[in-house]
Amino acid sequence: MHRNFILLFLGPPVDFQPIPDYRPSHGVFLPDRSPIGCECDHNLELEKETESDDCKPLEPCWENRRRRCCAATAGALIPYNRHKRLAAPVGHAVYECNSA
Repeated sequence: MHRNFILLFLGPPVDFQPIPDYRPSHGVFLPDRSPIGCECDHNLELEKETESDDCKPLEPCWENRRRRCCAATAGALIPYNRHKRLAAPVGHAVYECNSA
């Protein structure tokens, strides 16, 4: 080991148990549907309307975020502002494009 570096190889605790659902802390509200976000569906009509050289309709949202994000095409708000800070109210969960 190089003397100028301290390397830590920490993993999850030995007794870690993954859970299949969200487990919010006290005081955190989890709505059934995202108050801010987008729903990304494969929509053939939308695909025909939006197809162009600068917008590939089958791109995942994160790849197409600067040109035509799915949030904009779904009529939803992006959960982050232009300064890359959360726009969702304090105490609300942020769901990414797969919150269904």
